Amino acid sequence: MRACAVLGLGVGTVTFALLGGSTCGGREPARPRPETPSPPAVTAPEPEEPPAAPSTPTASATPTTTATASAAPPPPNSAGCSKEKAAGTTPRTLVVQGKNRSFVLVVPRGYDRTRPHPLVFGFHGDGGSGAQIRTALGLERAAKEPTIFVYPDAIGDGFDLNEAPEKNPDVAFFDAALANVMDEYCVSRARVMLTGYSRGAYMVNQLACWRGGVLRGVAPQAGGGPYDATGKSYDDQGRLLCPGMGPVSALIVHGQKDTNVKFSETNDTLAFYRTRGRCGAPEKSSPDPCVAHAGADGRHLGLCAIPTLGHGVWPKAAATVMDFFATLK
Repeated sequence: MRACAVLGLGVGTVTFALLGGSTCGGREPARPRPETPSPPAVTAPEPEEPPAAPSTPTASATPTTTATASAAPPPPNSAGCSKEKAAGTTPRTLVVQGKNRSFVLVVPRGYDRTRPHPLVFGFHGDGGSGAQIRTALGLERAAKEPTIFVYPDAIGDGFDLNEAPEKNPDVAFFDAALANVMDEYCVSRARVMLTGYSRGAYMVNQLACWRGGVLRGVAPQAGGGPYDATGKSYDDQGRLLCPGMGPVSALIVHGQKDTNVKFSETNDTLAFYRTRGRCGAPEKSSPDPCVAHAGADGRHLGLCAIPTLGHGVWPKAAATVMDFFATLK
């Protein structure tokens, strides 16, 4: 019998139990997804602002889009752990593939360069921005521990979901932003996590497949995927191929009355993570109506299917997502 951890998604508390022998379920779709419609405006209380940081010059970097394999694994903590940096919120710009790319960086109050911090990326939907999704998601106030946040800006209306990762400008942007923050701040390499809304949630799931080797967990909200737009990156059983994907845990949040991104998209997303995590049947969790699936290899899987929610941000999402991320050590 195999022991699996079951993750409770309770706001304020997270519980674990051990189960013997789990069964897999779900088959992944082998078809491309439609473009995500522009989401309606969403609002949330303004997150608690860290103290203002001193003026910081614009960062500039030309990243390598694909990580280079090395004989030895990277150190558990980033190079930035040796550098003095101030807390605060700053807009940043990187040059990626010859274009200026921007993001909002939030370093928590009381930042300690000797303490490795979790790093959370938040991706916006169509027509949004990093600053807008920061307000809408309200993650910082719900953080259970000092956490560094990055809110990237797409070029145009939204992130590129369809270009292959080796050519995708937004994958290159993610790689560059991750490298930039790790070079300057003290980050735990084992605790890089992503969340996003609508098209941003699709981007989160795409990155779980394309960059799953550097991620610990994801929490897509009101989205779908991952998928391959060409239909070529699937095995003979219709499963999406994700070379190098590590044990990525996932919490999926979606409204059952969503008319922009159908809830059926979440069924496919759930099948994707269940298959890779060798997960079992759902069990009740908290807050209601969330459920948890047993997983293997340190993976956890949760689903919060909200019966009354349309295409919007669930009021309990911030606390539930940050509770989930806090368990991923």
